[in-house]
Amino acid sequence: DKSGIYGFEWSEINQICEDRDTVMIRFDNTDAGEPNQLTDTLCIDETYTFVFSQMPQLDPEDSLQFGLYDLSDNLIKRFNTTIISFDPNVMQPNVTYEIRSLAGNGLNGQVDLNDLCFDRSANSILLTWEEYPTLVSLTSLDDLCAGDIVTLLLSISGHAPFNIKITDGTNFYDFDNIQNVDSLQFQVFTTTTFTVVSIQGQYGGMCLQSINQPIMIDVEQPPEVIVENELDICNKDLPGRTTSINFNNWILAGDTGGFWEDLDGSGAAGTLPILDFTAITPGVYRFKYTTQLNLLACMQAMDTLFLTVTDTCPCPKIPLRLIPDFCNTDAAFDLLQLEQNLPVDLSDGDWSVVQTPLGSSPASISNNRLNVLNADTGRYVIEFKINNFTPLCPDSAQLDFRIYGPPEPGFQPNPFSLCVGDQLMISLADQLQGEDPGGQWSIKEAADLNGVDFNGSLGTLNTSNMKSGRYVFEYKVGPNGACPIESSNVQIDVNPNPIADPGTPIEFNCNTQSGTLGGPNTTSGSGISYKWLRDGDEITGATSRTLDVNITGMYTLVVTNDLTGCSSQANVLVGADPTALSGVELDVRDETCPEENDGILSVLRVIGGVLPVKISIDGLGELTTNVLTNLKPGTYSMTIVDSEDCTFNTTFTIAEAEEIIIEPIDDRTVLEGDSVDITAIINRTNDQISRIEWLHVNTSCDTCTTINIKPDATKGYAVRVIDINGCASIESFKLIVVKDTRVYIPNVFT
Repeated sequence: DKSGIYGFEWSEINQICEDRDTVMIRFDNTDAGEPNQLTDTLCIDETYTFVFSQMPQLDPEDSLQFGLYDLSDNLIKRFNTTIISFDPNVMQPNVTYEIRSLAGNGLNGQVDLNDLCFDRSANSILLTWEEYPTLVSLTSLDDLCAGDIVTLLLSISGHAPFNIKITDGTNFYDFDNIQNVDSLQFQVFTTTTFTVVSIQGQYGGMCLQSINQPIMIDVEQPPEVIVENELDICNKDLPGRTTSINFNNWILAGDTGGFWEDLDGSGAAGTLPILDFTAITPGVYRFKYTTQLNLLACMQAMDTLFLTVTDTCPCPKIPLRLIPDFCNTDAAFDLLQLEQNLPVDLSDGDWSVVQTPLGSSPASISNNRLNVLNADTGRYVIEFKINNFTPLCPDSAQLDFRIYGPPEPGFQPNPFSLCVGDQLMISLADQLQGEDPGGQWSIKEAADLNGVDFNGSLGTLNTSNMKSGRYVFEYKVGPNGACPIESSNVQIDVNPNPIADPGTPIEFNCNTQSGTLGGPNTTSGSGISYKWLRDGDEITGATSRTLDVNITGMYTLVVTNDLTGCSSQANVLVGADPTALSGVELDVRDETCPEENDGILSVLRVIGGVLPVKISIDGLGELTTNVLTNLKPGTYSMTIVDSEDCTFNTTFTIAEAEEIIIEPIDDRTVLEGDSVDITAIINRTNDQISRIEWLHVNTSCDTCTTINIKPDATKGYAVRVIDINGCASIESFKLIVVKDTRVYIPNVFT
């Protein structure tokens, strides 16, 4: 079940002699392997790496390719590597293709489809490449007033439906199921710039197209106007009083360029906005004010003043307008704006501050101007007193107001720097010092909105997917009473990672045993440092963009920008060509018996290389057979050369047979009738001994190393040992038999 050279040996063995022979047979077994089955959709610029669930089996002369087929099983294109990419010359987007592995003999750089051993994977991978969607147009045709709904019209090329992400600078909005021509609606209150950040295809590949397409929506603000709601006037000409009204003086806030209407026909003399109500019939009259602005979407604003004309004429109220609150960063305020000449003559009067909050720098009045700059914050009361006012009537009036301090937006001592890919959750408030809480965050400047995971409500920023560049976030706090909103900026600099280009993989073979790593795209310049690792261990002194190598392994180039601390790394493999001539499998049989010179060498398989190969042995010349016999003991040098002149050198050794040694057995003297144990001490283990023969001894045991002999007369003996290789050795000894001569000594004497 595996291609290669196989050796089959048979032998005939008798008791002493042995004969062997060997035949070598080669089997070819081309197998294209099987892929991990899947169905996938890729973006037009994405690649797929072919992964095997069952690895291919190739003969040395085989090639491996990957075929792209349409669903009718027509071969469209072949790939020479496992990296499968979209080829617009022969492929169509949104079309499904099959990928199969192909194996067979090489022919003109391609797998020969007609090779008898050609094999194609039974299973396939189904791939579809998607186009990136493109925003063709983004428009809006509406004239809008604050609070209206804006409709954004989109035209998108690509394979609908889509997911779209849009931001208004503060919040992000995600929409799905968007068609090629579609619309989105938002309620707007101020002029807003909407930016389409990204469009992503929902079909299969989810191909994301980063976009930074803005559209500014002009939003008209509705006009505002506030007039005094109720007013009294006397229709009698009395000292210190007036019967005339300039209605424009009673516009409290808003546009002052509009017009007045006398809704009830009061009959007052003059022309609006100035009327004289002398002798006008007492009653309540309505006067409507309407703004007169150049508006496209908003309605004009209106308000009504109710004027009561009376002839009883009690003490008049001193007609002062309401005073606004102030911020202590404001300029001086002209108090004459508060004086109204109707229905009381205020031409002769004075202002003064009568109540201040705690502090050392209260607001002050000078020449009818209220100075509030840097004044103490809190509640104030000021008074206006009229000189020579109507007798017996109150001659002063008071107004109260507050002075506020501005809100504090804080400041960022230094910009915050990070690297592309850093996965941080930043609290933007932590970047500020001295800020008032409770403010609002928004994006003010962004190098690329796509990838910005920003929560304006919480003031948090997830940096995981941010592109390189400068990002500025604005913090607004306030207003605080009469003090307007203040803002500060937090700058986040996302620094690009340097590029680590370790170069292309290197395969060592018989012609290439060294190389240089390091590609042209690696970042260089001031502040850039380098280091190399092999199999995870740093290489001492390897601090250049390139590295000369002569050892296989996985090499890693680490590039660091020492100014920003950003770094990147990439790996490249230095390996050996798996198909190169790299070895040989041998079966070596040592000399069986001393001086036999019967060593055997069998060449089982040449590993790698391009057939045919030549094998030569030093002193024996070029081999014409895979089996050599009758080799003397010794070490031989072997050289293998394939058809591309690649060489592999090795050695093998025929071990000299070890002599069977039986330790000398000394001659022994034995009394007639006695027996003796004789032991043969042999330099072989039991499993190395075929049999043991005791000569001139009546025994059937052929494995005994110790034997008991009862000699009947003096004579010679021998032990012969034969090992499993048929080698023999003999040791002789003599047993000398002596008679037992008895001497009797008398024990009684007479």
